[in-house]
Amino acid sequence: MRGNPGGLLDQAVGVSDLFMKDGPIVNTKGRSPLASQSYEAREGDMGEDLPVVVLVDGKSASAAEIVTAALQDAGRAVVIGTNSYGKGTVQTVIQLPNDGEMTLTWSRFHTPSGYALHGLGVLPTLCTSDETATTAGLMEGVVHAAMPAPVTANLNLWRHARLDETDLRKQLRATCPSAKHGDAKLDLDLAETLLRDQTLYRSALTLSAPGATPAAAQAVDPLDVAVRQIQH
Repeated sequence: MRGNPGGLLDQAVGVSDLFMKDGPIVNTKGRSPLASQSYEAREGDMGEDLPVVVLVDGKSASAAEIVTAALQDAGRAVVIGTNSYGKGTVQTVIQLPNDGEMTLTWSRFHTPSGYALHGLGVLPTLCTSDETATTAGLMEGVVHAAMPAPVTANLNLWRHARLDETDLRKQLRATCPSAKHGDAKLDLDLAETLLRDQTLYRSALTLSAPGATPAAAQAVDPLDVAVRQIQH
């Protein structure tokens, strides 16, 4: 998904469904009842039992983010790379009488775990924003991750960040800054390492599994926790 600016909603749903047996893929939510829709996976596709790694970068947007978030939230894929773009709105173009056009934002995409993609994007399980990072170092973090690992705590906050919590959302994005990765070799090396070693792959999946409930997340100040995660 690196460099993929996205496509149509139905394409994102179809690709996600290839790798999911069941469960939600994406929800659209807007002020009009007609803008609120839910899309779910159906059993019977060939990729449902395959190990999956998704590579993303700062240019991954829209439909690419829907697929990535759906597979991550479903525990079906390890996401590697940098924060994605954060384009999560459904828009329609209205033709005006003077031959002009008006773009109307109709609704927002919400991931299976509930967070709005717009302005936030998807947080990778293994972040490669740091140019000094190595495959061995990142794999060491998978094997000997503290409990909870920083990415697990950050993902928990990520999944419960509200649209109006702009400071928190900025702090969370700063934990893995977006970058254009193109064909960065580190990302591919990490993906190949995980796909060859099922024990490592399962450990990485555990890091990104949906964690605490919203009620538990609200028991602490999320911005304070995010700042402390960033500092450490």
